[in-house]
Amino acid sequence: MNAAIDLTALKNRQQTAWASGDYAVIGTTLQIVGELLAEACDLPALWGTEAHRHELFGNHARFRITPRLFNFRYRSAAHFTEVFRTWYGPVHKAFAALPVDKATALERDLTDLLDSLNRGGADSLIVPSEYAEIVITP
Repeated sequence: MNAAIDLTALKNRQQTAWASGDYAVIGTTLQIVGELLAEACDLPALWGTEAHRHELFGNHARFRITPRLFNFRYRSAAHFTEVFRTWYGPVHKAFAALPVDKATALERDLTDLLDSLNRGGADSLIVPSEYAEIVITP
């Protein structure tokens, strides 16, 4: 399944904000969320790549990149998947668009991914997730 994302409109919106001269802090990309999106939507994870940043903001932008760590904490992999499936738009839409057999396979794949990253033991889910805090200035 491919999500219909208008990358040109996104790029134009970002470049317009950039051209306004406003100081921009361009979000955080959480590793696990990126992996979930890649799994759920079959999309390449471009946000963290230098080439993609320069494509979006040009060669004159300055990037300050600070590695950070966030620990996702849930009762279990199933609980994590339930929360993201219910409340996180891209994952919710991905599941809604799939036939039952493929949704079941996706859920199994996500559970396997989360279990492989779990540092919380058998009674909880703690998934450390690196992300990059990216501050962009003209």
